[in-house]
Amino acid sequence: MRDEWFIRGKIPMTKSEVRSVSVSKLELEPGHIVYDIGAGTGSVSVEMALHVPNGHVYAFEQKEEGCELIRKNAEKAGVRNLTVVSGKAPDSMEGYPAPDRVFIGGSGGNLGEILDLVTKKNPNVQIVINVIALESLSQTMEWMKRNGREPEVICMQVSRAEKRGPYHMMQAQNPIYIITMGSEQTENKENEQSRYPRILLAAPGSGSGKTLLTVGLLTLFQRMRIACRSFKCGPDYIDPMFHKYVLGIDSCNLDSFFLPESELRDLLESRASQAELSVIEGVMGFYDGIGGNSMAASTYEVAKITNSPVILVVDGKGSSLSLAAQIKGFLDYQKDSHIRGVILNRTNPMVGERLRPEIEKLGVKYLGAVPVCETVDIKSRHLD
Repeated sequence: MRDEWFIRGKIPMTKSEVRSVSVSKLELEPGHIVYDIGAGTGSVSVEMALHVPNGHVYAFEQKEEGCELIRKNAEKAGVRNLTVVSGKAPDSMEGYPAPDRVFIGGSGGNLGEILDLVTKKNPNVQIVINVIALESLSQTMEWMKRNGREPEVICMQVSRAEKRGPYHMMQAQNPIYIITMGSEQTENKENEQSRYPRILLAAPGSGSGKTLLTVGLLTLFQRMRIACRSFKCGPDYIDPMFHKYVLGIDSCNLDSFFLPESELRDLLESRASQAELSVIEGVMGFYDGIGGNSMAASTYEVAKITNSPVILVVDGKGSSLSLAAQIKGFLDYQKDSHIRGVILNRTNPMVGERLRPEIEKLGVKYLGAVPVCETVDIKSRHLD
């Protein structure tokens, strides 16, 4: 879209050439949820909205003049899948669905906090950042290094012909750095997980239903003729007996207290590579480690070492909306909790469906609810 097409005020606008490259780097798909942070006039927001007809664009802009321009440009373009959010990021970004893609054209000095929030909402999010100042570039690269990200950086400078008397002369615009992160790391993680697909069932505490759900899923996969392997975090030998009863083969303990990280990963891969799917059952509460005030040897540590996606099993009996607050607490406690989905145990499925929007706007999938059923209740067991 030509720059002249947009309604403009005194708010800076991303120029068409830079806009085209930036939108291309986002690799948008029709159903994506997209954030435009520091949306300005909305030129990028509108173009992205046209690329995601079945998705949605959230345009975050702190200046009211800019918000009004975005609304006018969206109306002019006829897009209905664009929401303007007034306020300063990252505070204004709370409560919105996790993004698949993020464009950052302006951060108001809060770039680090913004990146922290969007990567917490979706660790695999793909982000494109435009910066002009070298200080902003340095800040971005420091964040990438600190968080183990490997970005693609290009420097783009556009010159346009302008008439000077009888002649046309090329007038250079400011060079701009376009920084892309996410796709390569996401691809590497997906490739790693696809070599030996796995899920890890964790919970806020013991007695939440981890073993019940683990045994139930193993039984289901067995009936579906999916070759499974089972694992148990920590040294517990009781729960693995339930696993063996279903699968007919020994379960395996993943204990980060006794095993170095490399050996723990090798153990998981050697067993899991023999199966189509592996199910790992956590121990105690997700973040509970040795000593009562440490995450060492916790389920979280095993998930982190093995890069395993976590399904949080939450006991919903006697609760409703408070469950969303509890889930948010677990997601926020660590920057990448590895929690990707939630199952509500001892919860009416109708209640679960009503809570689905509140859970999924936190950036995790609601995977269902298991109602109270006394006939399949597994009582607490204790190690001697």
